[in-house]
Amino acid sequence: IQAAKMAAAHDFIQQLPDAYQSFLGERGVRLSGGQKQRVAMGRAIVRSPAVYLFDEPLSNLDAKLRTEMRHEIKKLHQEFNTTSLYVTHDQTEAMTMAERIVVLNQGLVEQIGTPQQLYQKPGSIFVAGFTGHYPINFFKGHLDKVANLIHTGVGNFKAPKCTHLLEHNAALVLAIRPEHLQLCSENAEDALAITVDFVDDMGADKLIQARSMGNSSELLNVRVQSDVSVANQTFYVSFPREKLHLFDEQTGQRIGDWCE
Repeated sequence: IQAAKMAAAHDFIQQLPDAYQSFLGERGVRLSGGQKQRVAMGRAIVRSPAVYLFDEPLSNLDAKLRTEMRHEIKKLHQEFNTTSLYVTHDQTEAMTMAERIVVLNQGLVEQIGTPQQLYQKPGSIFVAGFTGHYPINFFKGHLDKVANLIHTGVGNFKAPKCTHLLEHNAALVLAIRPEHLQLCSENAEDALAITVDFVDDMGADKLIQARSMGNSSELLNVRVQSDVSVANQTFYVSFPREKLHLFDEQTGQRIGDWCE
């Protein structure tokens, strides 16, 4: 009973017809997915292990129950303060639950760090695409060492100091998250005109999928506030330099920090 209470399973057991004497079928077939997870945690707690291993425990649960179970697992971890290894393909679970994340790509470690380290300074194109609530924007380009510019389909950017060791015409990938693109006026410096393809209204905000205007049409994801009207309009966006990420297209690895 004590283990069930610690695993937040006691209340639902008490609600069963015969409480702890209830017949649940072979391997608990009469339990819901969330109840099975609580029972599994209870069994692990009884053993007082040095390390807990969670192998995609929430993959078969619905969205609401996944959120509830994430919170319960976090509370258990805080209570017992026991090392826990949590395997998941869901970046939301990784970012919201972990103190440190090991990102694996085809069995190789891409980056190790806190959720904020991975979000703010992704070490590779793979990590940049894995982290963040909305899909990050990637734009292919190349380095012009003569003009000291990075040419991309969404404009030319002054090359940061971290590119000084690269070769002329080096293939690069510029990245920026949808929430970091800023709406601006037509006359703003480096303003890029975009036309709206469609809008995902998320309630608290909106995610716009748009195309850049001009000779090179690039797809962009732009997050805006929920009260911004975006129907059939042309917008202008700017690219804050401190929010840009730069990667080597060939290796996929981050090229230093963006610095003017």
